[in-house]
Amino acid sequence: MSPLLRILSRAAGVVLCAATLAHAASPPEVFAPGVVSGPSNDTDASFTPDGATLVFARDGAILLSERTPAGWSTPHIAPFSGRWMDAQPTLAPDGSALVFVSNRPLADGDAKHPSGNLWRVERRGAAWGEPAHQPAVVNRGSSLGGPSVAADGSVYFMDRVDGKGPFKLWRAQFRDGAWAIEGVIRVEVGADGRIQRIADYQHCPWLLTAGSIVVRESTA
Repeated sequence: MSPLLRILSRAAGVVLCAATLAHAASPPEVFAPGVVSGPSNDTDASFTPDGATLVFARDGAILLSERTPAGWSTPHIAPFSGRWMDAQPTLAPDGSALVFVSNRPLADGDAKHPSGNLWRVERRGAAWGEPAHQPAVVNRGSSLGGPSVAADGSVYFMDRVDGKGPFKLWRAQFRDGAWAIEGVIRVEVGADGRIQRIADYQHCPWLLTAGSIVVRESTA
């Protein structure tokens, strides 16, 4: 396993927990014990907007579980996963796409492949498309990780500057027909109270649905 993917999957024993903002005072509960949550390393869970599908990572693959009248279904590997090391899936807030980290080669048959690049797969209804490697301006190095998708389509992720030093937080936005990359270096709050930029944040960003709050892991 590559160093990056060891980092991404290091939280062994983490279980999925069910909690809502409306019941923030209630203690968390193990999610679907014995069906979804179990002895494996289950991480990076997210739900589709209708709450009917759960997407999460387990042991280097992306898994799906569907809500049925009888409860949550036994997780199964997503149709686009299972061959390479896939990790850290994150759904767009509207559920239309999934961004994840993978060590898969850029093309079938390639002998070399990055240890961790960002890939995107579209979702239409219950159908998934084919993963697309994100542009070179985004995948500038071989060890990207921690993606999170904002409501405006921006993708936050962690990467080293010029492939060296500690991981830093970056934002990729599609503007004027092209992707633009910028480091997230300071806090700016708009008139609507939403955070627009965050100061020198390091490691794994997580965005709330509206993109109004960023929670991150840092060694600082």
